[in-house]
Amino acid sequence: GHSGWGLLIENLGAINLGSRYLRSESADVALETLILSKPDIYLMTGTQRLRNGVGTIPFGYGAHPDQVRSEMQRLMSRPGFAATAKSPQACVKGLNHQFYNSVFNLVGAQWLAKIFWPEPFADLDPDAEYRRLIRTFTTLPDVPFVFHGQRCFDEAADKA
Repeated sequence: GHSGWGLLIENLGAINLGSRYLRSESADVALETLILSKPDIYLMTGTQRLRNGVGTIPFGYGAHPDQVRSEMQRLMSRPGFAATAKSPQACVKGLNHQFYNSVFNLVGAQWLAKIFWPEPFADLDPDAEYRRLIRTFTTLPDVPFVFHGQRCFDEAADKA
């Protein structure tokens, strides 16, 4: 909706379908709406926290890229989901969910800029910015962290 990630996306100048179709902070946009819309970018967020027993894409500290790819594959395998793609080569992007609602939303904004406009922001390095902020302003350890992931529909179909 028009909050959190949706607001961050809008403030960057991109269109968030959730803000267009939802009247609350959080809800689901119908699959049929996504199929008709064929969004340029489909963005999934996730964290290692379990909520109500539901697992998500395990971004964050101690995460492993293979686990991220596997969970994105599972989510993309849902019935009808492939019909949201603009083309078989389209890719789904994933980001650490916690970047939108903290002092680290700067890092989330940088990731969004790279995702939405890859060529102009090719030199932007949100991973390095996050690590710089951690080292400079916190006592958090600078340890391995999985920030993002990507799965393309043609890859996902090969693995199904």
